[in-house]
Amino acid sequence: MGGKKYFKQHEIEFLSLYHSFKGMIVDGTIKNNENAMQFIDILESMVESLNDIVEWRKEADEMEDIKNNSWDDASGDCPVCNETVNVTIKGETVNDLGFHVNILRCNICSTEFNDHLPTKEDELLKWYEYFFNHLIPQSDSVSNLFEIPKEELTSLRELYNDLKKNQHSIKESKRQLELIEATADRQMKAVTQYLYVIYGHTISGEDQIKLN
Repeated sequence: MGGKKYFKQHEIEFLSLYHSFKGMIVDGTIKNNENAMQFIDILESMVESLNDIVEWRKEADEMEDIKNNSWDDASGDCPVCNETVNVTIKGETVNDLGFHVNILRCNICSTEFNDHLPTKEDELLKWYEYFFNHLIPQSDSVSNLFEIPKEELTSLRELYNDLKKNQHSIKESKRQLELIEATADRQMKAVTQYLYVIYGHTISGEDQIKLN
């Protein structure tokens, strides 16, 4: 089962009542007949689905942390050392093109410079589009500003396409999770109310309950 922080309050409530219901069958408060066992099967199926939903929430949270985390150790192209070096991320700024980029400090010469890639995923897509549309010549008659080998340019386009697909997949996954959660919430709240009725009969001192 996932961490408690990934459960909503009404889900914790449902789980508590579920365990109480099973306990009432064990101690004989509720008759252990076919109806009771069928209801237990339904509850256990709901618990399994809830654990799956909580695991998805946890994975989505971890992915978001990885995406938003600013690592202390990274690499960048130092303009003074004229090579790729280990750098320390000092902060964030907006460059001349309006993209949010990291401010880097070279761990060799201590020069501070701006990274060229945006830190935000939606801006990274726009950066690739700007790169392909403005910095790479669209005609063979125009000299190549960067003299990028064809293989590297193909690799860049593949990265861009993968990024677009990944962004779409993340959005679609979130949308699907929201739909699943909405359905599960409705079912769980209805069953929770029924469990409260059963529990209410028990604490009121009534004799052994028989599920209809």
